[in-house]
Amino acid sequence: MAKLSKDGSTLLYSTYLGGKNEDAANGIAVDTFGNAYVTGTTDSPDFPVTFGSINTLCGGDGKCGATYNPSGFIVSDGFVSKLNSPAPS
Repeated sequence: MAKLSKDGSTLLYSTYLGGKNEDAANGIAVDTFGNAYVTGTTDSPDFPVTFGSINTLCGGDGKCGATYNPSGFIVSDGFVSKLNSPAPS
């Protein structure tokens, strides 16, 4: 994740969101306060989850990262992350 100035000449902030396996962001939105909301899927067992999250169990099976269902298909976990805009310095 990175935020650039309106003219694209200055990096305002950046961060890494993800874990050690495949993660994919499928959508992003920004609110009027500059907070970014990212949604996607993850196969990472170490995808960052913070205290107070809606579900820290990483899916119905309680296993973080990619798992297999009875039919042998890979099951990924979905996520929605809120990234706060840093305070001006």
